[in-house]
Amino acid sequence: MADNLPSGTEFRAGRSDSTASAASSTGSSSAATAPSWAGVKQQAATAATTATQATRRASQGAGSPTFRRPSHPLFEGLTAQKRKDDAESVARRQSMSEQRPAAGFIGQMWNKVFCLVGYTARSNCAFGQILPVSNSSYLLFDGKTAAPTAIRAGVPQGSPLSPVLFILYISSLYKQLKDEHPHLAITGFADDTNLLVFGRNPEANVRQLEAAWETCIRWADSRGMKFAPEKSELIHFNKGRRQWTEQVNLANPRGGTSPVKPEGSARFLGVWLDWKLNWKAHLVAVEKKLRTQSYALSRIVAKTWGMGLAKAREVYTKCIRSALAYGASSFHIPTDVGGEPAKKGITKALGKAQNKSLRIVAGAFKSTPIRNLETETWVPPLDLYLNKRLADFENRLQQPDLDDGRGGKKTAASVVLTACRKIQQRLSSRRGNRGRPRTLGPQGPTAVERAAGTVMRWTGGIVDTNRVVEEAWKARWLKEWDGRAITRPADDFDHQQETLFRNETLRRHDGLSKAKSSLLIQIRTGAIGLRDFLFTREVPEVLTPACECGEGRETAEHLVVWCLAPPLTRRWERTGIRTRRDFYSVLHGINPTTARLARRVLDWLMDSGKLPMYNLARRLELEAAA
Repeated sequence: MADNLPSGTEFRAGRSDSTASAASSTGSSSAATAPSWAGVKQQAATAATTATQATRRASQGAGSPTFRRPSHPLFEGLTAQKRKDDAESVARRQSMSEQRPAAGFIGQMWNKVFCLVGYTARSNCAFGQILPVSNSSYLLFDGKTAAPTAIRAGVPQGSPLSPVLFILYISSLYKQLKDEHPHLAITGFADDTNLLVFGRNPEANVRQLEAAWETCIRWADSRGMKFAPEKSELIHFNKGRRQWTEQVNLANPRGGTSPVKPEGSARFLGVWLDWKLNWKAHLVAVEKKLRTQSYALSRIVAKTWGMGLAKAREVYTKCIRSALAYGASSFHIPTDVGGEPAKKGITKALGKAQNKSLRIVAGAFKSTPIRNLETETWVPPLDLYLNKRLADFENRLQQPDLDDGRGGKKTAASVVLTACRKIQQRLSSRRGNRGRPRTLGPQGPTAVERAAGTVMRWTGGIVDTNRVVEEAWKARWLKEWDGRAITRPADDFDHQQETLFRNETLRRHDGLSKAKSSLLIQIRTGAIGLRDFLFTREVPEVLTPACECGEGRETAEHLVVWCLAPPLTRRWERTGIRTRRDFYSVLHGINPTTARLARRVLDWLMDSGKLPMYNLARRLELEAAA
């Protein structure tokens, strides 16, 4: 994105200080025909009565029970005081409509909505379910009712009409901006409006933004609204070494001007954009958020207590990883299938945050290789997961659920996509071999072309991106294993297992407590609190890696299979655990037989006293079983 975006300036207009009902300026041509609220209600009541009588006659003629108007609290639960308030409100609105003709814009809008959702023969309270009859609110707290407060503007909070009415109301501003400033890029979502101008001269960009602000002020004045310049933000995007410092002087509706200084970064729809578009501001914001989430995760799960592995993994993937991957279609540069992981940039920094969370989820030591933890918890590397998110995004653009009108539905997305494809085909046919090449010699692909090729290799008409991620993950894992980039005792057996990169790997933890799950992962990765591992980590209290029997290094495999002086009697010597291969086949723990033997091995290690951190968890487990 940073390579393709020319220097420009973005301006975020301030939000309105008043609601839509404040549109009370004069001069509107539609004001003379605006119906009053009393007239609207009278027409609705007449229509409802007619529909009810027709339905009642039809039901009685067919021998059906007499139609009875359905009860609704908005109509039948009104007290005498509220009815009085309603009558006063209707009279007040009628007088305001007669005195202020410009309010007819809002009146016509309400009338259209009323006609769309108005009374029907089946139920004559559909309109009341969306727009309340009463224009006052009551606060109920601890069984007590506060005095009524008159509501003179707006719709109830959470009403489905709120976004619809706002879009109808604000759309004229966007049209006016586009007509008066054709070179202005306008983006809006809800109540956020962003204006973007392009140019190499910051002074010219500032003048265009100030002219656009004047248009916004005129639009607001004609509707009785006021924009707050102090809520506006300004940011200059450029690739130079120096940040542009030109400020925008916005006309204040209260008089004078309000200067808006440029910011180093700005937030747009949850994504932070900095002035050089290198995503450092977004990384800082995400890391700040993840510190809180990682702390919360460590409060609910640890090595020897907390929720099981499957639940902890679900918390991470749905709460933490979703925050990591938000906005990936903007900042992520896809890595090649089976290629090296990201070496720099925001993706690598976010990958470190995932590594920290996976160690908490798995209950592993900090020195455990992260590639092993990704396999044990069935969480792919973050760059591959972001590749999947980006590929899914591209697939949605290439294969919209709404086609070009020949079948199914037809929307703006399908129309735009079809038009873009036709333009591309027409330009390709016209281009041909006209002109001579600008440079001589072989031409290498640009960075954009390489990225596009990578995305095409990820998509390529393949909808099942989960399978693509799994294959890319396996190719990278085997490449690192062949290069001895990672080592662990179980590598010689697990890298050929077909379930290694599928979610069946979580089955070996079914029915295991968090303590046993973390112990199983520590045995499989080799990073376990025995002498061999502690000695390699230079723990001061451990002076030798050798076992007490003197026949080898103290590892889980040695204690279970080879130790001549085991701390406890081994009860499986005649049941299939006699070699190294038998030991790691049991740790695979997929079928019922190996899973049962794996539980016996875990219980034996926890009872051996060689792992003090599991003593309390084992004692509590035995007490609960008793």
